[in-house]
Amino acid sequence: MARFGREFVRRVVAKCKGMMGRDVEARREQTVEEDAEMGWDNPTNEEWNLSTEQHTSTGWNSTFQPLPEEVAVIRKSDSRDSGYASFGDTPSKSLRKGSPVPDDINAIKWLQLPFTTKHYFLTYLQRILEATCLRYARENLRGCLTDPEWKKLHLLFPSPEYPPDRLVYRDWLGEDEIELCFWVITFAQRVRMPKNQRIFESVHDLRNATVHRGDREELDFEALSYAMKFPALLGDAKGKSDITNAFRYTMEDPTLDDETIMSVEDAMFTPQPCTTHHQVLARIQSMLEETCFDNAARKIPHVLTKNAWYTPEQIELQNWHDTFRNAGIQNDDSAADIWPGINPSCLLDLLWAARIDIRITVAHHLPLSDENLIEQVHRAINIAILQGDWRQALEVEVLAEMYFANRSRAQVLERLEAVYRDGRIGSPYERRRRVAIAEFLEEEMGCTTVGMDEAVVVPDTWDVDGLGFGKKWVVRTWSPSMWEGLKRVEVL
Repeated sequence: MARFGREFVRRVVAKCKGMMGRDVEARREQTVEEDAEMGWDNPTNEEWNLSTEQHTSTGWNSTFQPLPEEVAVIRKSDSRDSGYASFGDTPSKSLRKGSPVPDDINAIKWLQLPFTTKHYFLTYLQRILEATCLRYARENLRGCLTDPEWKKLHLLFPSPEYPPDRLVYRDWLGEDEIELCFWVITFAQRVRMPKNQRIFESVHDLRNATVHRGDREELDFEALSYAMKFPALLGDAKGKSDITNAFRYTMEDPTLDDETIMSVEDAMFTPQPCTTHHQVLARIQSMLEETCFDNAARKIPHVLTKNAWYTPEQIELQNWHDTFRNAGIQNDDSAADIWPGINPSCLLDLLWAARIDIRITVAHHLPLSDENLIEQVHRAINIAILQGDWRQALEVEVLAEMYFANRSRAQVLERLEAVYRDGRIGSPYERRRRVAIAEFLEEEMGCTTVGMDEAVVVPDTWDVDGLGFGKKWVVRTWSPSMWEGLKRVEVL
């Protein structure tokens, strides 16, 4: 009886504050710990409609413009305490503000985790939350998100850098089209749906911490715990389960079964086949960050030590231009042998362009056409070569060919074998490339020869004739060797 009394008072207070329309299910706002065992918890009330929740003339920022007060998070106690289940059906430990106290086992463990472990977990968590948003939108918001007039009215986001209608004409129901923060803003301000201020703010903070690698802000355990509640708030059973398993794995829960461990490891650490342009570009960004880190470890290890940079994941791609410029790092010595007369600052020029065309495009899910992606593939290959990292250059090439030509890695390696065997060697670049391919194939396949009937005989498409080596070359260069699918764009 007391439960119903509390619920009655809560609803009366909420209605007086203008927080709750007559058509919103009280059950869905009752608690963020609500189970979603049957998948999407779609409202059965026919009066539940999509509507504008809040009209604002400026974008939402969790620091300067918090959301309207929402229903407080209701937490329950649970005697089943393994020390790991701090979210899910019922949190085993209450969340406290400030520094963790000794009995906050998960908070202490989170602080002690290596940066790389946190980074991979947060990156995977962001992917899960983006997938949750997309599933919710496809299930519940298809009507408005496919209505051009509704989008023009409600999806304007003022910005000093981009036009306010930049998201109006995007496909909101397409994979990797919208970044996580704009999903949160839209859910918080544009549509009527289950809400919780603290969860929305924490998801926004998680996105920032993941993108900026802790360079601007780190995600504390309390904010992380709230962000992990997001799928449950939206009724996404799959997202909730994926996060639970990933969190238990990251915190080394000894009760996690082997099958789940293998599944989480595959999802978090094993590169998956790319299905969108943005996934390809994000993978390329990670490759370039690894190349730049390895180059710095060879030439300026004291800079890495001074900044406490111990893994490639700690430094964003956009930071390498200034780091190399300040340290006087230019093209690798081998570049002048490959391309006589090349501008010594080509590497810095390419990195400057990459911070805008690769990093910002990935972080903000900016529109990315076939031509744009191919140009970035070309740029990434040359960034790697100009640092003497031919293996990474070939890895970028393989990735691009697999994606554009829909080929397996084995098929791409067969083509590279044909290039090694039959490709021309009329320039210093071609000779060096043949050596790099041989080393690459030796490491990948344990051999550098295959039968004629096994090879996909495709000649190299590289041609350096007529190219200048000034600034224009930096942007317009050809990539070394691309499959026919990449040759749809003849001039960059």
